[in-house]
Amino acid sequence: MKALVIGAGAVGRGFVAPLLAAHGVELDFVDTNPSVLAALSGRKSYLSAVAGPRGHGLTRVGYGRASSPEELTDVGQYDALFVSTGPRQFLDCAPLVREARAVFVLENLRTAAVQLRAATGNARIWFGIPDVIVSSTAPPALLARDPLCVVAEPGDLILEQGSDPLGLHNGVVWADPSELERHWACKLFIHNASHAVAAFLGTLAGHRLIHEAMIDPRIGAVVDNAIRSVTHAVIAHGMADEPFATSYMERELQRFRNPLLHDPISRVARDPLRKLGAEDRLMQALKLIVAAGQDADPIMMGIAAGLLCHAQTEGRLSGGPPRHESTLRKSCGLSDEGLIGAILDCVEFLQCDHRTLLRTSAANQLDREEASGSYCAQA
Repeated sequence: MKALVIGAGAVGRGFVAPLLAAHGVELDFVDTNPSVLAALSGRKSYLSAVAGPRGHGLTRVGYGRASSPEELTDVGQYDALFVSTGPRQFLDCAPLVREARAVFVLENLRTAAVQLRAATGNARIWFGIPDVIVSSTAPPALLARDPLCVVAEPGDLILEQGSDPLGLHNGVVWADPSELERHWACKLFIHNASHAVAAFLGTLAGHRLIHEAMIDPRIGAVVDNAIRSVTHAVIAHGMADEPFATSYMERELQRFRNPLLHDPISRVARDPLRKLGAEDRLMQALKLIVAAGQDADPIMMGIAAGLLCHAQTEGRLSGGPPRHESTLRKSCGLSDEGLIGAILDCVEFLQCDHRTLLRTSAANQLDREEASGSYCAQA
């Protein structure tokens, strides 16, 4: 059995590849980042770290080759392809997957598989959800042992039922349509939206890692309240049953506070305007929360922090109310005057708070990561 992992970034290198290797699958990588390709091409294995209850567990992941898309000529040799390149880049993979036997698209975009099927005419493309947090780096001691090491947690790969050419079982959930939608609702709203709130607020406060932001009592309180509001909304709208959604929420709160994950805020906070989009996690979560009659203040504080992070990526320290209002109306698709006013009040509060640091260093970090067009940077 042989698989191609398209995107050798956090999810591809830190989660998908180790899971496949544990099933005895032969692996190759494709990426567009020359430095990552050079590092992978000079060897045949790397260390993968899993954050366990007693520390980091290390495994060595072996692979065959790492190449650019242009260098790969025989996709037919692979039983399955796994795409994890980022929501802005996955369609660039269309030429690679057009004739593939089985493709699983693991993106934070529910329509990704549908779009890739339409772009290629290949009906053998399915959606997948990596139900896991994977850092884009590792603690210094692990990087000293292997610069390619990243840290993941134990997690599941939720795959749409369709084809199983690799015989995957441990750590893989084959989901029917209703189960897939339940997992997606929890991933998008309970995980993604709350994770973004933590990252945006953490950026403004000058924190470097997610768990550092979460132990900041004011940020931790906002994230806790945001995740509880959106979880109650998910349950109220029938997207997931109460035991499943509540368990998912409690697990997320533990994940966010886990120092072993060493999860950079810059990874989670990058591309803020996309995450503030009308159809993305935060605005959809706000809509869900308001419709369910839950407390919307915490998620609005996260949206306000996202607006300030977006202003930083544009080289602006704040942006001013007119600029933020324009973003809310045009990019976020918000028209409710009451909600717009409440979010702008949150922006003003964050700007006036003497303990909130609008750090240009954080802005520069986001700019550098967003400027990289590689699969690795976007995964």
